[in-house]
Amino acid sequence: MQFVAPALLAALLRFSGCPSALTSPYRGTNVSWNGTALMKGSNMRLSLLIVLTLCSATVGTLRAQWLEDSLPAGAGACALCYNSINNKVYCANSGDNTVTIIDGPANHVLATVPVGSGPRDLCYNSTNNKVYVVNYGDTTLSVIDGAGDSVITAVIVGNYPWAVCYNPTGNKVYCANSGSSSVSVINGANDHVVATDVVGMWPEVIGFNRTDNKVYCVSTSTDSAYVIDGASNNVIATIPVGGIPSGLCWNPHSDKVYCVNAGDNTVTVIGGGSNSVITTVATGYAPAALACDSADNKVYCANTGDTTVTVIDGASNNVPATIATVPGAVALCHNRINNKLYCADKSLGEVTIVDCATEQVLRTIHLNGESPAPCAFTWNPVQNRVYVADKEQGMVAVLRDSMPAGVEETMNDERGTPSPGPTIVRGVLFLPETSSRKPQATSLLDIEGRRLLDLNPGANDVGQLAPGVYFVKEAQAQDQAQAVRRVVIAR
Repeated sequence: MQFVAPALLAALLRFSGCPSALTSPYRGTNVSWNGTALMKGSNMRLSLLIVLTLCSATVGTLRAQWLEDSLPAGAGACALCYNSINNKVYCANSGDNTVTIIDGPANHVLATVPVGSGPRDLCYNSTNNKVYVVNYGDTTLSVIDGAGDSVITAVIVGNYPWAVCYNPTGNKVYCANSGSSSVSVINGANDHVVATDVVGMWPEVIGFNRTDNKVYCVSTSTDSAYVIDGASNNVIATIPVGGIPSGLCWNPHSDKVYCVNAGDNTVTVIGGGSNSVITTVATGYAPAALACDSADNKVYCANTGDTTVTVIDGASNNVPATIATVPGAVALCHNRINNKLYCADKSLGEVTIVDCATEQVLRTIHLNGESPAPCAFTWNPVQNRVYVADKEQGMVAVLRDSMPAGVEETMNDERGTPSPGPTIVRGVLFLPETSSRKPQATSLLDIEGRRLLDLNPGANDVGQLAPGVYFVKEAQAQDQAQAVRRVVIAR
């Protein structure tokens, strides 16, 4: 066996996070890295092998997922959203009526902005670069300018506003008002309320279907989903779902909407085009949250009562797998670059990470502090960071995942030096001709990583796409990394 210097091993241990002293499972083989003395003979060689194996495994893990930082937010940090134009993260703090703004590249707090009373949800308007904050305590939405980091107006909505979503097709914002049994429809350009739709009592979940330009709002009192047409602003259907509906997600691959029903341990599958129930899928006990892997056409349902995640096949609506040993998750987030699922356990203060390819648990990360309570996620695809709101401690945990092999990051994070800014495009996206090392294929992806168009050298018509941030992904030859760059499509 080749001898490795004690100083080098000590450096490896410090880098990897392994302790500086280890006790082998073999009696009498304690190793102390004091830089001067090591055991001799076979026991020393065995201990070195054990230590190097442990350190190699630890370094490999660090290169996969790790807790990168814990950033101060406000009291009662409870909701997050991502600004794809300015690469910022916003955290609503219900306990002190503020929103914390985090710089995505530098990973530090830029500002803390006062908003209305009881902020509890957020959404981002990519067309006008604004963030909308639901203020449960004073019937308003605070509107934050994405570039200037300040509140520019407050929109009066219904009583006890609870949830909000954005429609990029029509540039509208929808606010579910739990105390008024209504949904306020807001023009994203001028922030005026253009319609108020009556729905069932206690509407507390809302979501958007981009394919059919529809908004879905569920009522926990009537156990129904109300479908709002994005063009006319009218309620066009009422769909019965299960007991106590508590979450929604849309699967763009199969154009289906999924409603999780905490009261009867089911997920209702709704056809996006038909406005009718396709089937009802049995889940584990007390389902609470949903996430969609649109690339693989799968939907994940977290079951808080039995520490499992139900996997639903988007094509067949069957359950091909149930992921065990996932603690009681209250929120889910799918990382589309690395194809991993993040599961927040509020009671244990942990985030469990699942490999969606194998549907196996990779690792569990305990957040910093005495009593962390992770409750919400957002994902930054540029730096490939997952942000976790910690409500109990008023913090935002930052989880890092290394880029897959062959994918270039757009930021040198050690120096904090950003790559060149996004390209602004109006109507036509031009790609130059390349004579050498020509890319094999180039695609345009949306902010969720879905492929929208195949691009060719020269002019590409993108005028039919909604304004917002997109990514140009070039598939290079085997000896090159994939290049990913941001473009902003404007009107």
